[in-house]
Amino acid sequence: MQIRFAGPEDADVILRFIRELAEYEREPDAVEATVEALATQMRAPHPPFECLLAERGSETGREPLGMALFFHT
Repeated sequence: MQIRFAGPEDADVILRFIRELAEYEREPDAVEATVEALATQMRAPHPPFECLLAERGSETGREPLGMALFFHT
């Protein structure tokens, strides 16, 4: 397993985890984010959030296991 900082190319994985959490919390309609919006935010000079991804596998085939999304406040 490895943990790494997520980049804009990981926006689809991040959104999947966000949606899965919303489903678990019984609030699936609360998610308004899109892959495009997340990627754009992550490309900003000062992104509004950062995200760590936990993965299993190698460079040629990685399986996302979890994430930690956080805001600097």
